[in-house]
Amino acid sequence: MLEQLFKFPIAIIDSENEERKRRLGELPNVEEGDEYDIIYAEAEYPYWDLIGMEDRWLPTTKSFDNAMRGEFDACIVKFANVGSLLVPWSKTKFKSALIKFADKYELSRPPKEQRVIKVKTLTAEETKKILGDEEE
Repeated sequence: MLEQLFKFPIAIIDSENEERKRRLGELPNVEEGDEYDIIYAEAEYPYWDLIGMEDRWLPTTKSFDNAMRGEFDACIVKFANVGSLLVPWSKTKFKSALIKFADKYELSRPPKEQRVIKVKTLTAEETKKILGDEEE
């Protein structure tokens, strides 16, 4: 099962904590437009569990400016059993990496066995012989 896990970066932002720090004045020289703290980590989920993705931007001035020009440098990916994750890759880059992973995984698997079902058609004489009573 672990070989089915697709690894990719995620951006973790605790926006509630950032807003709390701003309200309490815990951030020095807090000005409108200051950027949130972002921690980059990794996630690993079954590649086949992906159900969708959306363009997004990271909570930085540069990323927002890029998004205003239609150049998204991040995306939200949604997995059926996990929820949504912010990925610091564009949708195009994420799709490309996922397809590459899935193709490599599928090629590494042994070919599926093909079941062959053999059908024997019995003659009337063979049927009578198996049933034992020729009159029935």
